[in-house]
Amino acid sequence: MSSSRKDHLGASSSEPLPVIIVGNGPSGICLSYLLSGYTPYTKPDAIHPHPLLQRKLTEAPGVSILDQDLDYLSEGLEGRSQSPVALLFDALLRPDTDFGGNMKSVLTWKHRKEHAIPHVVL
Repeated sequence: MSSSRKDHLGASSSEPLPVIIVGNGPSGICLSYLLSGYTPYTKPDAIHPHPLLQRKLTEAPGVSILDQDLDYLSEGLEGRSQSPVALLFDALLRPDTDFGGNMKSVLTWKHRKEHAIPHVVL
């Protein structure tokens, strides 16, 4: 007798998950959020304090950050991390936090269920 059941993402509990995230720190939690189908976009009225990044963000209005050239967007950013993508997301989520700023995020998130990927965070 099979007791297979489906979770909210449609994965059978008797099948292996396609993604396992090891570690539930900030990066693991953010990756889980993205894999759950949440997609970042720049707020239409947002103004980023970094002039070069602001100009780049206005080049593709309405396009998800994930569908843009992340290397291009992250050029010239500075902060605590050595990863350009981490610097970019830090700059978008909390502009100028590394330098004592307290601006609100320039991102908005849309849930796109069709992009969700079954996963588990350990």
